[in-house]
Amino acid sequence: MPIPAPTLKARSASAEYSTCRFPVHITPRALGLWSLLAICLLPASGAGFARRGKAAIPPLASGFANSRATHARLSPNGHWLAIAGYFRDARQEGLALLNLRMPRYDQRLHLVRESRINHLRWAGSRTLLVTTRVKLPGYRRTLRSGEIWAIHLIHHRAQSHLLAGYRKHRLEVNVAIYLILSPFDHDPDRMVVERYSSADLAPEAEILNVRTGHLLRGIHSPMTNGQLLPDNDGHVRLAFGTNALTGRTELWFREPHTLEWKNLSFLLEGSGPASGIRPLGFLPGNRRFYLLRASHYGTLGLYDVNPGTRKETRLYVDPSNDIRRIARAPSGRIYAVWVGVRKPHWVVIAPKNPEAEWLRLLAPVFRNQRINILSVDHNHSTVLVRVRGDRNPGEYYLFNPKRHLLRYLMSVQPEIAPPALSRWHAFLVPWHRLQEPVYLAFPHRAVSARKGLVVWIHGHPFREGMRWRFDPRLQELTRHGFVVMEVDYPGSFGRGRGWRRLGYRQWGGAMLKGVWAAVRWAARQHKIPDGKLALAGHGYGGYAALMLGAEHPKRVRAIVSLDGIYRLPSLKSPADRLWRTPFGRWFLETVLGRHHLESESPLAHAQSVRAPVFLVEGGRDSLDPSSGEDRFVSILRKHSIPVQIMEEPTQGWHFTGPQTRTRIWRTIVAFLDRTLMPVYPPVHAPAQRD
Repeated sequence: MPIPAPTLKARSASAEYSTCRFPVHITPRALGLWSLLAICLLPASGAGFARRGKAAIPPLASGFANSRATHARLSPNGHWLAIAGYFRDARQEGLALLNLRMPRYDQRLHLVRESRINHLRWAGSRTLLVTTRVKLPGYRRTLRSGEIWAIHLIHHRAQSHLLAGYRKHRLEVNVAIYLILSPFDHDPDRMVVERYSSADLAPEAEILNVRTGHLLRGIHSPMTNGQLLPDNDGHVRLAFGTNALTGRTELWFREPHTLEWKNLSFLLEGSGPASGIRPLGFLPGNRRFYLLRASHYGTLGLYDVNPGTRKETRLYVDPSNDIRRIARAPSGRIYAVWVGVRKPHWVVIAPKNPEAEWLRLLAPVFRNQRINILSVDHNHSTVLVRVRGDRNPGEYYLFNPKRHLLRYLMSVQPEIAPPALSRWHAFLVPWHRLQEPVYLAFPHRAVSARKGLVVWIHGHPFREGMRWRFDPRLQELTRHGFVVMEVDYPGSFGRGRGWRRLGYRQWGGAMLKGVWAAVRWAARQHKIPDGKLALAGHGYGGYAALMLGAEHPKRVRAIVSLDGIYRLPSLKSPADRLWRTPFGRWFLETVLGRHHLESESPLAHAQSVRAPVFLVEGGRDSLDPSSGEDRFVSILRKHSIPVQIMEEPTQGWHFTGPQTRTRIWRTIVAFLDRTLMPVYPPVHAPAQRD
């Protein structure tokens, strides 16, 4: 029977709702020891919730003007909607509890001091569990506080209290943080939590009473620094992670009501470090579990494993691309996987699930965007949906599958106007009998694309690739008239095991050649104005930009390096946190190697650089790049090469904070404007009259 055309409620410019019909396009783990000890120094009132009057929350029908959402969850009965964010231009993050049946009973709580909300989870229909993040002195990033707060809705009023955390269970030496694993479906008053301790390297699962906060000891992990995974009934039966003592990835399984763990690490053999292999939970019935592992094509595929017989069944494999994300129903079943390079999309593997049908209904509305079903009520009458894309930082909607109604809630960044933003365009470029993914973004007004091409080289090789999502760096550059290109060079994640292994011990070889092959392809396609090429990147991307600038001094006109690597041997120094761990040593020995490290470092080729260089460094970078940076800069200045250095003394290897990032990117754009001067007059110059 054909499905009738559903009616949608789309947002209009006046924040009211207008009616439209399909098809339409709506645009509207564990902390380190020092971090744990630092949490001890927090005052007793350093985190928590304070209640505000219900009048501060606007009715749902009026929308959330000037509000920015960070998390949202729907209660199981569909009566309450929990939204965390910054409401009405507030500087402190708050939590809004909206009563969808009786809006006059809406509640609002705000976090005190420097706390942030990390995760929301409903335990029943009237208890919301909240885990928090905290800002520690001397750190720019917020860290997991390990605290779990319970917010009980009693007689339409919100009452909060601390269930687990350091200030709840004070110990003199053993500092612990708690993470929510999974609730008991049959008993909403009990929940399984994972406990990390500074005195015990092996995590432990405990049963937490949501009403009293009482903890009952449970199962210990068979390995250090592992991750515990429960089944759909809340019993911990899987342990997965990198063993802190051996540096190897392990997988363990246990039968229910037993304490014996069985080693299933043979399922992970041949994957290599940072391969993305991991278990994804249990299927309905709890007899088999999902496993994301390498297929015979070399790409990440989805399998279900029977631990009793040790047999596995292939559910989905893409011959060319890795599975990036999965979509899971409340029953535990995975109903869709996210794959693709040129046009990433959901592939439904369980079409009988109602969530799969909802994806099919919403896909024509939000084209070229990723739809996530966050939560659904018991009656399947109200569904909370989040939509994101390369031009959309994120928007929340309420969807009624029975009446086919879609209602806009709020945006992650309401100041963003998607129609005026740039979009990624994907290409597959031939390279050594293979196909290399290349992504291009053009300014919204094509006639203003005259300033040149900026090649952004992503960092974290072998662990990350290009992410098809909203990128403020892209929009900032295209807004100023630059064409932006990103390359999944050999060694990038997303194209299978064979593509990653092409980059092993080839940091100064095949990986750089892959980036330059994309540049030559763009030149043949007339996408680069003559003499207007800039290379930029963070981490390995900064290293590659400096190396390619030295190899092709006549083509490259500007170089931008954010916390780049000047000497490859510095990655194997005791100052590097990754090298100090067994897994880090195994990872670097595999992907970096031991030979020709000095000769493949930018410091050895600094005299060949001819383009102006802009360096951004964090004062707290654990790699201590100044040992190679000072010599690199002195060589450039000796050859009269312009060098601009920007140092952020309070930042580490990651640049965090909106103010810091805005300041850095504005400086980068100003540097590129000076070095890649436009040849043509401004496009929007007024006409001269006699």
